[in-house]
This record gives sequence, structure tokens and C-alpha cells, in this order.
Amino acid sequence: MVDSLNHDPHGIAADGADGHDVRDVVFVAKFDLEYPSSGNVQQIQFELPPIRNLRFVVSILSNLWKVRNGTAIFVSIPGGAELLFLFMAKMLYRRRLSTFTFDLLLRAPETRLERLSARMKRLLLRAVDVFICVHKDVSGYARTYGIPPDRCEYVAFKPNNWDLESAVVSRDGDYVVALGASHRDYRILIEAVRDVGIPVKIILPRERITMHNADLGDSPLPANVEHLEEHGGRLGWNRYMAESRLVVIPILPGVIQPAGVSVYLEAMALGKPVVITRGASTEGILDERLAVLVPPGDAQALRAAIVEVWNDAALRRSLGAAARAYARSLGDHKRLVADIRDVIQRKLRAEAVRR
Repeated sequence: MVDSLNHDPHGIAADGADGHDVRDVVFVAKFDLEYPSSGNVQQIQFELPPIRNLRFVVSILSNLWKVRNGTAIFVSIPGGAELLFLFMAKMLYRRRLSTFTFDLLLRAPETRLERLSARMKRLLLRAVDVFICVHKDVSGYARTYGIPPDRCEYVAFKPNNWDLESAVVSRDGDYVVALGASHRDYRILIEAVRDVGIPVKIILPRERITMHNADLGDSPLPANVEHLEEHGGRLGWNRYMAESRLVVIPILPGVIQPAGVSVYLEAMALGKPVVITRGASTEGILDERLAVLVPPGDAQALRAAIVEVWNDAALRRSLGAAARAYARSLGDHKRLVADIRDVIQRKLRAEAVRR
């Protein structure tokens, strides 16, 4: 299918399967941009095996040949294989091919090996024309990886649980729940709630602790804190949130990626008050009307916030109502995809004018 495309070297005015003109050909990995089949943009899916896979070299060469007449490449949550591919494609085809990433997840390096890896990624990331981000504060990406803020486009994420809205019932429960694994500072949460007499449930599969850089600490849990490794799938996960009194999302200091965004939007969609660490995932997006924001690594501030929300029913109602309205304003997956497509098409139109 790919090699039979018969359009000009710039990807303009190809003829689609149903006879309509295809202006742009976008190669897409790890996502579906849902371009209508009757439109003037043709989407072609591709995938790459991991770098360590024996098929990687053959696959990357094959895909480099396939995209030679494309207009753009779009990759969601790119790993090392996709970043290397984007770099090679950009080197081969230069300005004929625009490159996009969505929800790029980067870590601030701590070890010598991580710093070496960051320098390599910094080089590869030069090949990306537009970084479509779900967070506005990209200062960490700029500082650590040299990503120019003017090449970043913010697109609001969306709650992932609208389909479960009728399956769970929110109530003002009798426990605090903390969920998720990505860069979670559960050690500071445990310190914050020790001896306060408030029941806390931490939902964290043990195999995700190292994988997602969560810190649970080594000390025995106090009597009021329960660590649950199983949550019963998406329905169970959302029930734990819906039946809690408030949701806490503690993020480690120094995190530069939007850790916790999907969890706080799910909690907000359920009308739950949220206490969250201030950082890349909140700056320029959440304010004190939508959530209680606390400094990273500050157990005393986190403790005070949890106790205040736990004891103040009026505050919970105010936060929950504002949060739900905000979550509802973000729409669903179709809105997210439409916004991403809009960013891509604006860039392609600008490139077409320059040519």
C-alpha cells in the first residue's frame, strides 16, 4: 500500500482510493489520528520493534524507504527506537518531512548513565519539529534536553473514564486514596499522614514501583495506611476514587514530565477534591480553585492540606464541583484527537506556504 502511493515528492495532490485528492500523507505510530477516509489527508500506520530486537535494523530501513514521499511523521509517547527513526528520517528528507511527537516523557537524569543517555536524546530530539505536550510548563525539557519552548504546542489531555460515568457512584467516603505509579512520592505521603488518624489507601502494584520511579519508602506502614497492589481493573480503580473523600497525588521533587495528569483528570471527572504536588503537570493548568496545590517534598504542607480538605465538607464540595466542570469542559478522546490534528495541519500549511 505504501509503495504504491503516487504523489509528488512533497506529498501534495495524490489520488486516494476513492478518487479524492490527497494533499498530505501522515505516517503514524502508536496512535490513531482518525483522519476521515474521504478527506485530503491519508494516514498510514507503521511500527518499530525495540532497538534490541534483531529485526530493528531491517525494520527501520524498510520504514525509512516507506516514508520517503510522506508529508509528516507523528509518534505518540516515543521511545528510543522512534526517536532514532525520526532523527534518521529528518536527516534523509530534511524539510520535505515534518516530524511530530505527542506526550514525550522525559526524566531529569540523576546517574552518570542517565546523564549520558540524556545527551544522546538531546541530539535526537533536534529532529522533532513540533512537540505536542499535555503540560504547559516545559522549562524542565528546555533546561535538560534543549527543547525550545516555541517548538512545543500545548494540547489539553482528557479524562479517561467518561465511559464509566454511569457505572460508579461518587460519595463523600471515609478514606483518602492515592493512586498511580509515575514518579509518585508515597514516602512523603506516608510521613505526612503518620499519626493523623485519617485512613489512607495507596493503590500501587509492586512491579510498577521501579518501572515508573515510585518511592514507597522502606519504613513499616503506620496503622492508618494500607498499600493495595490490586485494584480490580479500570472499574475497581475508579470505584476507589469515587468512594473516597479526597484523592492525593504526591509527585517527587524535580520531576519534569506531566506525571499524574491522567489521574487528576479522572478524579476531577468524578467530582473528587484533589490534593496534588505543584510541578510540571499543574503549572499554568490548575489553580487553587480546581485543586489544593502543595510544594514538592514538603510533608508538613501535604499533611496540612489533607487534614484541611478531610475536615471541611464545604471546601470538598467547592473543589469537587469546580473540578468536575473543568474536566467536563475538556471533552473526550475525539476532542483530543481533533486538537492534535489541528496542530499538525497548521504546521503543514505553514510549511507548504514556505515552500
